Amino acid sequence: MILVCAAVFLFSLYNIIDIFQKYSQSKEIYDHAEKTYTVTSEQEEPIPPVIDFDALTAVNKDVIGWIFIEGTDINYPLLKGKTNKQYLFQSYEKKYAVAGSIFLDYRCSEDFSDYNTVIYGHNMKNGTMFGKLDKYLKKDYLAEHPYVYILLADGSWNKYRVFSCYQAEVEGATYDLPTDTKKKIKAFVSLLKEKNLYAQEDDTSDAHHAAADNAANRVYTPTGEDRILTLSTCTDDSRDDVRFVVNCVLEEMGTTDKS
Repeated sequence: MILVCAAVFLFSLYNIIDIFQKYSQSKEIYDHAEKTYTVTSEQEEPIPPVIDFDALTAVNKDVIGWIFIEGTDINYPLLKGKTNKQYLFQSYEKKYAVAGSIFLDYRCSEDFSDYNTVIYGHNMKNGTMFGKLDKYLKKDYLAEHPYVYILLADGSWNKYRVFSCYQAEVEGATYDLPTDTKKKIKAFVSLLKEKNLYAQEDDTSDAHHAAADNAANRVYTPTGEDRILTLSTCTDDSRDDVRFVVNCVLEEMGTTDKS
């Protein structure tokens, strides 16, 4: 009995060490990406950052952009595979990584012109990738990190403002892509109005009134003319039928000054 217990303990310890090493390796991969491909200068770092896409796409042509949220760990290459499975456990360097990559749904346009563009990332337990996305459940976090930037290889960038978060059914309108018909857009807008957890909070609270004039805390009602960015990750309990999503609306477009 003692030998059996010892064997179980050693096997469990081995698995824990193995998982820790894989998490550590994945973090090193993306720490390296940030240091290698982010263009730095002696001046204050620009927002959004400047990315060396020539060097990055030389490593992997499936890199279509970069995702960045100021003040968070979300600062990663953005990829698009031929299927949504291709980069689940593969890094931008085309090597196995338990964290996989941050990637665009293969049904979405690379120029982010779709009504609803969906980006996926693993809910890593060490907080990397989209592991801290659920912090948007708190409006204080939203107020501190209201904007999501998507940088594209042609030097352009999109600035989105977070306005919604909720649990989305995998068979629901969130993932009925591409969202390219009036019927699909109507269904998706109706779902956002119904599910948005920010809109379901108590509007009479002192905190709400204190933030009433802050654009980042405004509960936005989507229209059929918007461009929506949806960030999607697994729930903490890893259910197969739902995902946790954060929705953002396109607010500004620009071009990176590389001078």
